[in-house]
Amino acid sequence: METAETLILDALKEIVAIPAESRIDAYKTQVGIFYLNAMMFEFAATGINVGYTQINSLGDVITVPDSALDAMMLNLALAISPAFKESITSIDLFEQAEEAMDVLRELSYERPAN
Repeated sequence: METAETLILDALKEIVAIPAESRIDAYKTQVGIFYLNAMMFEFAATGINVGYTQINSLGDVITVPDSALDAMMLNLALAISPAFKESITSIDLFEQAEEAMDVLRELSYERPAN
C-alpha cells in the first residue's frame, strides 16, 4: 500500500527538490498534499477517475491501482515543480508526464461507473 508520503517524496526527488535521504518538511508536506488532491480532483472532473480518495496527511493510503502510481508521481512532480525550482523543468519530465496520462486514461476507462 502506497502512502501519500511515499508518493510526494518521490515527486520531490524527481524534480530534485529534496535529497534522496531527506524527510519532507511541513511546508513541502502542505504543498504536496494540496497539489496532489487538486490534481486528482481535476483529473476526475475531466473523466480520469482512478478511484482516488482525498488525503489529509502523509500517512494516508493512496486509493488507486498500483499501475496508476507512477503516472500520478510524474504528474505531481510536474505540478509542484514551479513551487520548488528556480530553473525550468526538464522537457523529459513533461514528456514522461504526458505519456503517463495515457496510463491514467486507460485505467479510468476500465473502472465501472458508480
